[in-house]
Amino acid sequence: VAAGGDLNMGCPKPFSAGQGMGQALLKDPARAASIVKELRRTLPETVAVSCKIRMLGDADEPDEAATADLVRALEAAGAACVAVHCRYAGDDPPKTPARQDETRSLFETLRNEHVAFRERCPLLANGDYYSPDAVATACSGDGRADGVLVARPALLDPSAIFRTDADRKAREDVLKEYLNLADRYDTHYKNAKYVVMEMRSARF
Repeated sequence: VAAGGDLNMGCPKPFSAGQGMGQALLKDPARAASIVKELRRTLPETVAVSCKIRMLGDADEPDEAATADLVRALEAAGAACVAVHCRYAGDDPPKTPARQDETRSLFETLRNEHVAFRERCPLLANGDYYSPDAVATACSGDGRADGVLVARPALLDPSAIFRTDADRKAREDVLKEYLNLADRYDTHYKNAKYVVMEMRSARF
C-alpha cells in the first residue's frame, strides 16, 4: 500500500490542464477541495493525502488572499500537507524566476492566522531551490517552509542539493554516473535524453 497520494495542481502541461487536471483545478477551488475530501474519505487513515498548488493571481495582480483561502480549504478537506510552487499559472520556468518572497509572505500569513499550519499541516515550498544555502534560507525565518520540493534542480545537478559547493562533484562526473545508472536499469532512452539535456543546461 502506498504511504500517500498527492494531488498535483501545479502542472501546466496541456495534456493535463486541457483535461481539467493540473493547474486547471486552481480555477475551481471547491472542486479541488472536494477531490481531497473524497480521497481522505476513501483511503485508509494510514495513507496521507497531500496537495501541490501554484499561487493564484498573476504577476500584475497577485492574490495572496485567494491562495491562502485555497490552502485553508485543502487543509480543512483533509490534506496532510500543502506544497506551493512559487509561480503563477502561466509562468514559464525557467524563463520566469520563482517568486520565493511571495511564498514566504503567504506562509507567514497562514501560520499567524491558523493553528493548523503551526501544528499539523506542513507547508512546503517548490521553485528554484538549487543549493543547500537556498534550501536553508527557505526553511528559516517567519515565512519559513517546513520543507522544499526539488525537480529541475535535482535533474540539473543531483550532487548540488545536499552538498556544499566545496563537496560538489564535477558536472561531467555526475553526467557519466547518471548514464551508467541509466544503462544499468534500462532507462527509456527518451527519459535519459531529457535528463541529460537538463544536466547540460546553463541555468545554474
